[in-house]
Amino acid sequence: MSQWLSRNEAIAIVVMMVIVNVIGWWAIDHFQTEIRLIGHRGVVPAIAFVDRHHIVATACSDGKLRLFSTHDGTPLREITGHSDQLTDVTSFAGAEDVATASADGTIQIRKMPEGIQRRSIAAHAGLVLAAKYSDDGSVLVSIGADRALRVWNPSKGEREQEIVVRFDLNCLAVNSTGSMAATNGPEHATVIWNLRSGKELHRIVGHDGATVAIAFSHDGNRIVTSSDDRILRIFDASNYKQLRQIEGNHCRANSVHFTNDDKLVVSAMADGVVKLWNSSSGELERSFQACQNEILCVASSSLPLMATGTRGRTATLWRF
Repeated sequence: MSQWLSRNEAIAIVVMMVIVNVIGWWAIDHFQTEIRLIGHRGVVPAIAFVDRHHIVATACSDGKLRLFSTHDGTPLREITGHSDQLTDVTSFAGAEDVATASADGTIQIRKMPEGIQRRSIAAHAGLVLAAKYSDDGSVLVSIGADRALRVWNPSKGEREQEIVVRFDLNCLAVNSTGSMAATNGPEHATVIWNLRSGKELHRIVGHDGATVAIAFSHDGNRIVTSSDDRILRIFDASNYKQLRQIEGNHCRANSVHFTNDDKLVVSAMADGVVKLWNSSSGELERSFQACQNEILCVASSSLPLMATGTRGRTATLWRF
């Protein structure tokens, strides 16, 4: 047998090596493990990680809070307590608790991993639209259909501040120290609030549609906003000047947040796609089709994990 390869054999080997390398690099950049979180009987508008206990918590319109293992998606607990649909669930780094918001007007704070209720707060007259902890857990902020923003001491359940506005609220973000909040505002603006004084600090303008999602970076230096105009905008949180404008989306992002290291902005699109953007350059680094339904929420953990909730009654854990 000849020790030399024919020309065609050599070409075939080179082609195969190129294909293997391309596939290998694609797998490194794109591979993710999908774990379905089962049991939801309604839409999943909010999701949160409790990294200390390796739990991902989902809020569902069927009125139940569900806890799943981040290891393999095993259902751990199904918790009732609210008398109406859940609208939000929130936690923070190192947390022992999660807080749930509901259309019944209350916020419930529950101890993890047991899910035992610590306290119930009569937060708003009617629907509680959103509730968010500060990163350090010292402050809990809520907005309601009663056009009020309220600041709570989560350890006591006492109200510390109230801001009543003249426009409908629909989205909320709180900075890491709990000193500032951001909400949608009138005429497509985003309003920044001082939570200690209760005063408006600034109105950020630029979008041509209503603001639908907002997030602060964990270092407190930037704010990202999403709008019905299908554009993401990143602003300096100290002077409110626009740093980046991210275009090219086919639909709006229903949910946005910075990853724990602030290097990426994650957006959950209404067409079922999750996109990860470089928060400094605004360049798209990765995207994947999470589902065929509208994604309502996306959350990231300190581990290489992400979770999505959809209008199609599904929630999914993604491991990268």
